[in-house]
Amino acid sequence: MLDFVSSLLGGLQAQQKALGAAANNIANARTPGYKRFVVTNVEGAGGGVQASVTRDLSPGPPLLLGYDASAAPGAQPAPGAAPGAWDPSTAPDQDLSTDPATAGSFTGAAGPAGSAAPTQGSNVDLATELVNVQQAASAFELMARTLKRGDQLLGSLLDLFA
Repeated sequence: MLDFVSSLLGGLQAQQKALGAAANNIANARTPGYKRFVVTNVEGAGGGVQASVTRDLSPGPPLLLGYDASAAPGAQPAPGAAPGAWDPSTAPDQDLSTDPATAGSFTGAAGPAGSAAPTQGSNVDLATELVNVQQAASAFELMARTLKRGDQLLGSLLDLFA
């Protein structure tokens, strides 16, 4: 019976990671250069589920010439800067991961003062992320109900022996 509960708890944790990754991807969908998180589920020891979260480093769509960084959500043009100038000090919040293999950093030609200007948009597809949210939420709800029903059955079984 404990294997059953352990498997369900692993599944709940995996769906929680999937919901968190999708929420983060949706929140950063319009951030130039953002690389989306991908959750992969694998069978764990004893038949449970383990989820790993990685970055999808595939490129996003190219940004149009004349991209105005001040149009990015939360960004403000630098004082006295020409329209379209990239000022990293006013960029929207970014992933501050120090691991270059997983960092959501910008790539491209050097901008003002040697900063890297984004040359591509986010690789997040909102339709895919909304489907991911719905799937993870449904699976989470199903597992939570199953866990609750298993608890009720175990309680009934214990009442028989009491």
